[in-house]
Amino acid sequence: MLVMIVLSYIFLSFAVKRIALGVTYAMWEGIGILFITLFSVMLFDESLSLIKVAGLMTMVAGIVLIKSGTLAPGE
Repeated sequence: MLVMIVLSYIFLSFAVKRIALGVTYAMWEGIGILFITLFSVMLFDESLSLIKVAGLMTMVAGIVLIKSGTLAPGE
């Protein structure tokens, strides 16, 4: 698990070089929550209600909107 955390921060540092910090962190957290939820459902048989699915979809839509509204450096 420690290796995965270290890799996560390494990839975050690469992303910050290309994307604004606020957007990068929002994407990093959102994708992390999405993966944690998916693994919880697959590995631990956690239930996935309609409300949880709607929340995850809203979060993904928000990340896409934030990313699409951000200009890359030099634009």
